[in-house]
Amino acid sequence: MKCSVQPYEGEKPFLFFSYCHADSARVYPLIEALAQRGFRIWYDSGITIGDEWPEVIAQKLEKCAAFLPAITPAYCRSHNCKNELTFQVEDKKLILPLKMDEFPLIGGIRLQLANTQMVQLCGMAPGSWADAIAALEYRAADYTAVDAAIAKAEAKYGRSIDLSL
Repeated sequence: MKCSVQPYEGEKPFLFFSYCHADSARVYPLIEALAQRGFRIWYDSGITIGDEWPEVIAQKLEKCAAFLPAITPAYCRSHNCKNELTFQVEDKKLILPLKMDEFPLIGGIRLQLANTQMVQLCGMAPGSWADAIAALEYRAADYTAVDAAIAKAEAKYGRSIDLSL
């Protein structure tokens, strides 16, 4: 499966989407749904032939406005995914974890995300992600425009939305 969204390459704030490649078929629809709602997303298909993979990842992690890890059992076993999460924890970046499956977090992932509220997507069909995505719109918004972000999300979904994560 291939994602229809091109990774963001501009200078404006963007979200770094971290995922395990074993989960591609499940996370690409989420990347597409976020992009359709105006999020600028970078994910690792933005690495071109000849690029030095760790350098590109580190540069994007340093520049991103927020980090969205798709937490699954495969993510928790992936050395590269754990490295990306650790990098963001050390940089004290905004981390908005998306828990894709119901399973207990263990070890280092549990430690690093112990105090972070996750967006629970467990068992949700892509069509029912609206409230979770609205919560992300609120959390990833420029904090000088919080009221505008809330109004935009409520107008988009035609009702008051619980934006708490």
